[in-house]
Amino acid sequence: MGRKTFLLSLILVVLLSQACAEETVEASLKTPKKQTIETYEALEDALLSGKPVVALFHTTKGCACTLKRCKTSIVLVDDYMESLAADLAYVRVDIGINRQQGKNYKIFGAPTVVFFDSAGNEVKRLNSWEIKVEIIDPILSEISKSANEPKTEK
Repeated sequence: MGRKTFLLSLILVVLLSQACAEETVEASLKTPKKQTIETYEALEDALLSGKPVVALFHTTKGCACTLKRCKTSIVLVDDYMESLAADLAYVRVDIGINRQQGKNYKIFGAPTVVFFDSAGNEVKRLNSWEIKVEIIDPILSEISKSANEPKTEK
């Protein structure tokens, strides 16, 4: 009798702790620290700014795993971009709002991060599993460096 009670108590504790851990992760992913405009117009304006641009394409519509990847990417990229002193434009775009515009940028899945140089040309893109600081950092270093190089007349 004591053994059954112990096992049931142990199972209950494990289940409750797992549920609490999942709620904590979900709560931390709900509200990104940095509010950004999530429209294609904002992206187009940023591309005309003469600055390198980082665009995070995500969605607010989709299956649970896609939404979780998008929320995780938003938090990661927002935090990383906030920590930079570089002169970059950062835009988040919800592809669920206008799927056709997403296709115009060749975005077929979310999340996707696209890096543009100061002339508005795409330099690199990362899909969901590639969105990591250790991958983003060298790309941003390269586009920031090229943006700061003196322009030579040909």
